[in-house]
Amino acid sequence: RSSDLPAGDDMEEFTQILAIAKNKKLLVQLGYMFRYNLGFKFIFDRIKDGSLGEIFSVRGRMSTGIPADRRPALAQYEGGIFFELLCHLTDIVVEILGRPDKVTSFLRNDLGITPEFSDSAIAIFEYEKAIASLESVAMEVSAFPVRRFEIYGTRGSVIIEPLEPPNVRLCLSKAKGDYVEGWQTVDVGEPVGRYDGELVALVADIKGENSPDRSLYHELIVQETVLRASRQIEGFLASDADSFLED
Repeated sequence: RSSDLPAGDDMEEFTQILAIAKNKKLLVQLGYMFRYNLGFKFIFDRIKDGSLGEIFSVRGRMSTGIPADRRPALAQYEGGIFFELLCHLTDIVVEILGRPDKVTSFLRNDLGITPEFSDSAIAIFEYEKAIASLESVAMEVSAFPVRRFEIYGTRGSVIIEPLEPPNVRLCLSKAKGDYVEGWQTVDVGEPVGRYDGELVALVADIKGENSPDRSLYHELIVQETVLRASRQIEGFLASDADSFLED
């Protein structure tokens, strides 16, 4: 099963779905839009090979402009623009840093249209040795070119701006492999369709040619974190998550 955007707003129901999938050895893949983005793949690879050192800071901004006639439909979901858009970057933050120890969010209506719709949002995710912040507004002019993601470590940093197609800059404290010391622009290759990589991966998983790139535990924690930041839940017992940990 592949799905786009958050898996609803009922954490208990989603947990039950994942439990059924685990017991019946079925696949669940959420369709978050940056999972196979070449810019983010570059970040994952640099973390894996140690180029960035210990990650201590992550920042993301992803905004849009939502007209008045679309706002009432979105207002039914707590979290507003965070629930609608920043779920995609939450997926990346959890991929990099895991389950946050503490989530604090600021959800506001600043434009004054559809007051029950949170059109301005900032969320802070706290970890033992790192902090991540995500922000979005629903009334930004020409938002796509300045959507950005930043990651900072003890050995280097990466900035993607815009996110699509990804323009990537890398900074290293020392030269490593093909990359020099200091700031440089990186060619990550020609972009492909936003969801092409997800479909290729899902088909390979179904055929048994590959193991899922993200576990059911990851899908669970992403959903939990999105709902925590949307102020829909405060979290759930660790034992609920522990049952999905891989053997």
